[in-house]
Amino acid sequence: MDLDDFSLRFRDALLGAYPELATSIDAGTKPGSFAVRLEAPSGAELWVTTDEEVTVGFGAFHAHFEIYQWGSEEETFARAIEFMGQLMRGEREIATWRTSEGRWAGSTVIEPGEQPHRLSKREDDVVEITRWTG
Repeated sequence: MDLDDFSLRFRDALLGAYPELATSIDAGTKPGSFAVRLEAPSGAELWVTTDEEVTVGFGAFHAHFEIYQWGSEEETFARAIEFMGQLMRGEREIATWRTSEGRWAGSTVIEPGEQPHRLSKREDDVVEITRWTG
């Protein structure tokens, strides 16, 4: 797998924090990028991709980590890796709202036990909490 310079540097930072992920790295959807997909004990999928930015997703939520947000590549990588760790350690959860028909209506990051604030005005929306451990 040929990775671009950005993806190589992030791969090295990611494996520095989580060397056990080395066998989970696959080619990404764009040339030079990579993807990691992990199944949490809860059955939810945690995924990370590179493509001129780092994207971390869990359940129905994803976050973009870009250099312009954090000022340096090193800080961007550290923030993405820390967010992954928070999810895997159970320090963060994902609240996802769905319509009564089951369509996605929004998602956000919450702390364990936190009561999520409603993201929509539809009273029949339901919230699902996605946790690492289920």
